[in-house]
Amino acid sequence: MRCLYCQNSPLILSPEGEPVIPEDEFFSFLKKRRNILKGVCISGGEPTVNAGLEDFIRAIKREGYPVKLDTNGTNPAILERLLMADSLDMIAMDIKGAPKDYPFITGIPDICVEKIMDSASLIMGSKIEYEFRTTVADGLLNEDSFHQIGSWLSGAKTYFLQSYSDSDMVLTKGLKAPSQESMISYQSILSQYIPNTKIRGIN
Repeated sequence: MRCLYCQNSPLILSPEGEPVIPEDEFFSFLKKRRNILKGVCISGGEPTVNAGLEDFIRAIKREGYPVKLDTNGTNPAILERLLMADSLDMIAMDIKGAPKDYPFITGIPDICVEKIMDSASLIMGSKIEYEFRTTVADGLLNEDSFHQIGSWLSGAKTYFLQSYSDSDMVLTKGLKAPSQESMISYQSILSQYIPNTKIRGIN
């Protein structure tokens, strides 16, 4: 997903240049820190595009670690399998905007919004801990956006708003963080639908 301001799941433009950690080295690391680490978070890019994800998670669970998955929700079939197998202890799903705005925000005109909505439904219907979260960039989202998101995800357990922070990694330059007043306004709107709505990263 080539999100205009994707930060939680950064796009890797040259994966061949990234270091690869062998699995035996990774699991050796987990074994040595069994009484230190509290769990493993699998993030990305989008983890569900990796064919070996399910086996990888099962191997982590065999080591006794709880597993959190970060996802953009584009692969509900894999999420359903993981949930049915009790493979996950927590999920965090990035919400880019209201469903109708996904083609613009992600830069994918034919993105299957139904899959994203299916993923959200699966997560809300699960028995595990979860959160939805939105990175807010000024001009891409507004009060109406959050009324639509709130109506869509009404009754969710937890929602976090986090302010956009510019970096060299973003695809679209010139985006700015919203004012603190705007963030508080968006929180107030979402709280009408999702009482446990919080702002992350503002003191």
